[in-house]
Amino acid sequence: MLGVLTSSGESQLIPASSFEMGSSFYNADERPVHSLHISSFYCDALEVTTTRWAQVADWAEKNGYEFDEHWKKAKVGPSWSPSPKDHPMNMVTWYDSLKWCNARSEMEGRPAVYFEDLDWTLIYRKGTKDLTNDHVNWLAPGYRLPTEGEWEKAARGGRERNRYPWGNVLDGSKANYRLSGDMFDNASTPVGYFNGNQVIQAQTNSFEGQLEFPIDMGNDFGLYDLTGNISEWCWDWYDPYWYGNPLATVPDPRGPDSIPSHDIVGGTRVLRGGSFQDDYSKDSGYSLRLAFRHQKKPQTALRHVGLRCVRTATPLYSWIYAKDFGNDWKRLDWFGCFFEHRSGWIYHSQWKWLYRSTDATGSTWLWHHELGWFWTNLSIYPYFWIQDAGGWFYLNRDSPGSLLIYSVNEQAWVSVRNYN
Repeated sequence: MLGVLTSSGESQLIPASSFEMGSSFYNADERPVHSLHISSFYCDALEVTTTRWAQVADWAEKNGYEFDEHWKKAKVGPSWSPSPKDHPMNMVTWYDSLKWCNARSEMEGRPAVYFEDLDWTLIYRKGTKDLTNDHVNWLAPGYRLPTEGEWEKAARGGRERNRYPWGNVLDGSKANYRLSGDMFDNASTPVGYFNGNQVIQAQTNSFEGQLEFPIDMGNDFGLYDLTGNISEWCWDWYDPYWYGNPLATVPDPRGPDSIPSHDIVGGTRVLRGGSFQDDYSKDSGYSLRLAFRHQKKPQTALRHVGLRCVRTATPLYSWIYAKDFGNDWKRLDWFGCFFEHRSGWIYHSQWKWLYRSTDATGSTWLWHHELGWFWTNLSIYPYFWIQDAGGWFYLNRDSPGSLLIYSVNEQAWVSVRNYN
C-alpha cells in the first residue's frame, strides 16, 4: 500500500548547535568548510504543496496580496498519482515566496516577517522588491524562507560531511532525481513520498545499482525531500566567495546584504537541494549533494523550483515587541513595565518577581512565588489562568501598590498575600 505524508504544515524543531558547513572536495564556492552556529528554529517537515499554496494564496489575494501569474501554471501530480494535489508547489518566484510566507503568517494569526520599510510597519504584500536583511524581523515567529545556513544544517540532520541525508552513495529508493527509478521519473513526487512505502520501478538506475528495499527517508530531524524532488528557495543572495568572508562565520549569518559587487549577472538568490531534473554527474558538480549551491534570479519561475518554510523558535512571541528603555527595562503595551534579567526572571512594576517560561511554544507561562504557574497572553490580559487553582482570575491594574485579583469562579476579590 503506497503511503504519502501530506501535512506540509507540520514543523520540526531544529535545535541550536554548531555544524560544519560546506565541502572541501567539490566546487570552489563550497569552500572553505567552516563551523557555523545556528540558533534553534522550526522547519516544515515537507515542501509546500500545490494545495497548501492555493489555500493561502486565495486568502491572500482577498486581503491585499498580489502574486505573479506564474503560480497558476504550477504543475500538479498526474491523475494516477496517489496524491496528485500533494506534489510540491512550483512555478513560484523568490519574491512570491516571501509574500506567500507573510500571507501564511497572517492567515494563521502570526506576525509577518518581511517588510518594505526599515521601521517594519509596511508588510511586504505586493511587487518585486529586493529586500535587505534589515527589512526582516528575524525574531518574529512568522513563516519565512530559510537562510542558506539554516537550510544546510536542517538538511544534514546532525550528520556532518555526508553528501546526502542518509550517507555518501546516491540511491533511487531514497530520493527523486533524474533516472532515479520512481514511477514519476522526470517529474516531482508527492511530498514525503520516500516514507518506506514508495514504489521504485528500476532501482538499477541508482548510482552503482543499489537494490535496497525502500525505507523511510525522513532525516534525523524528521524532514523529507531534502535531496531531489524540487529545488528550494533560500533567503540569501548568491556569492561564490561568501564562505571566505568573515561575516559568513558569525552566528546565524544571513548572507550578503546586497548584490555582490563582483556579480556580473545582476543578482541571483540561492536554491538548495537539487531537483527531479538533476542527475549524478561531475559536469553538474554533483548537484544533488547537500553542500551544492544552486542559484537563480529571484524573478525565476520553473517547474522544478519551490519552497519550504521555517520560522524562528521565539519563545513567548508577543514579548519581542517590548520597547527598550535602557538598563534592561522594557515596556509592553499590554503587560506594562518590567526589568529583564538574563537568568529568565523579570521584575514587573506590579507583579514584582516573575519567572518567564522559555518553552518556545508561544504560550506565555509565568511563575509567581505565591500563585505558582499562570498563563496569559496579549489577547486576554489582565485575565489569566492559574494552573494550581484550575480557574480564571482578573488582575486589578488600578492597585499598583498591591496585587488584588478577582476569582471568576468564586466571584470574589482576593489579595495575593492571602491567596493560600
